[in-house]
Amino acid sequence: MGLKLLSDEQRKILKEKKKKARGDSGTDWYTTDEILKTGSVYNIIYGERSNGKSYAIKKLLLTDVIEHMQNQEGENKHRFMYVRRYSEDVTSEAVLQWLSDMCTIQEGRKKSVIDELTDGRYNGFDVNRKKIYCVYRDDDGKIGPDKYLIGYFVNIGDAERIKSQSFLDVYNVLLEEFIATSKPYLSKEPEKLENIISTIARRRFIRVFMVGNNNDRDNLYFRYWGLTNVKKQKEGTIDVYEKVNGYEEDGSPSYIKIAVEFCPDNVHGKPGMFFGRGMRSVSGAYSADPQPCMEQSEIDELDEVYRVYCEYHDLRYICQLLLNKEQTGYFWYVKAYNRTIPDGARVVSGMTSTDPMTTLGFIPLFPAEEKFFRLMEQGKVFFCDDLTGTEFKRACKFFFQNRFYSEDV
Repeated sequence: MGLKLLSDEQRKILKEKKKKARGDSGTDWYTTDEILKTGSVYNIIYGERSNGKSYAIKKLLLTDVIEHMQNQEGENKHRFMYVRRYSEDVTSEAVLQWLSDMCTIQEGRKKSVIDELTDGRYNGFDVNRKKIYCVYRDDDGKIGPDKYLIGYFVNIGDAERIKSQSFLDVYNVLLEEFIATSKPYLSKEPEKLENIISTIARRRFIRVFMVGNNNDRDNLYFRYWGLTNVKKQKEGTIDVYEKVNGYEEDGSPSYIKIAVEFCPDNVHGKPGMFFGRGMRSVSGAYSADPQPCMEQSEIDELDEVYRVYCEYHDLRYICQLLLNKEQTGYFWYVKAYNRTIPDGARVVSGMTSTDPMTTLGFIPLFPAEEKFFRLMEQGKVFFCDDLTGTEFKRACKFFFQNRFYSEDV
C-alpha cells in the first residue's frame, strides 16, 4: 500500500508537530532548538542522565522522516541511522526497546509520539534485517500490511562490513552513549565512526548527533577532534568548532562545524533515586566518584617532603608527598594545576620527553623515589576534590602501565 501525498492542511499541521517534536514547549526538559540553530554537521550533546536528551532526539528523527513521506514513486532522503558501540546494543530487541517511549502514551498526553505524528496510521515499530519500520499493531499484536521504512541500525564495529552498501536515503545519524562508562572504547573508535559517516554521506552533507550521559573531560572523541574548550565549558552553553574537512580545487580549505552542547544540570528539577553502595556525583560540571579528600587548611599544617608534577591529556596535577608528624606516616596529596610547570621540575608525563627530569609514567629516578611512588600504588593518596581524584586515577592507569602513549587508553 503506497503512501498518499499530504494535503496543504495536513502539511501545516505536521509543521506544527515538528516544532513540538523538538521538545515540549513550556517545560524544563531538554530541547534541540538551540543546537539546531548552529547549523552544524556534528551535534554533540552531553550532560546528566534523565533530562530528556535521547527522547528529544528520537522525536526529532521521527518527525523528520515522517514530514518527508512521499507516495510510492517518490524518495524519502530523511531516514536515520541508529549507531551504538557494541553489537549487543543493537539487537532487534534492544532497538525496539530504544523506541518504546515513542509508542507509549506519556503522562499528560492522549496519544503516543508515533500515533500523533502519523495521525493514527502507525502505532508502533518493527525491525527486520537491520531496518526499522513504522507499523500498526492491532489489539492482538498482529502487524498490518502497511509499514514504512524509517531507518537502519548498526554497531561501530561493522564499519568495514557496511562500506560497500548505499544509504543515500539517510540524512540523520545518531550515536547513543558516545561516552563510554562501564565498557571500554573500541580500538580506533573515532576513525571507525568516521568511516560509517563517510559510507552514509558519500560526499553529501548529512547531520550527525552524538548523545552522552556521563560528563567526562578526558573523553576519547573530544581528544580526537581537538575540542579543547570542553575542559572549561560552562553548563547550559554551546561551543561551535570549525575543523578543516578537506581542500577545494583552488587549494583553499573547506571546514566542517562541530557543535558541543553541555546540557544544564537537573533541568527538569525532579530529583531521582539511586541504588548501590556509592552514589555517583552527576551534579556540577563533570561526573566524579567519591574520593578521599582533604581540605587545603589541613595540608598547610603538614610538611612537604617531595613534589612531582603530572600531565596527562592536557590535564595537569601537582602531587605533594607529605609527612604526618603525629603518626609519622607519609602520604600523597594531589590537586589540579592550571599553570605552566616550572623549568627543572620533576614531571611524570603521558608523553615521551628528552628532558632528564621527565619520565613516561611513574619510572623512579632514584631508590627513594621508588618508595615514594609505591605509596601511591598502595592507595595512600588524598585529593582536593572528587573530580580531581577521579581523573587522576584514570591517568594513573596509564602511568603505572609504563608503556608508550596510546589513544585507546
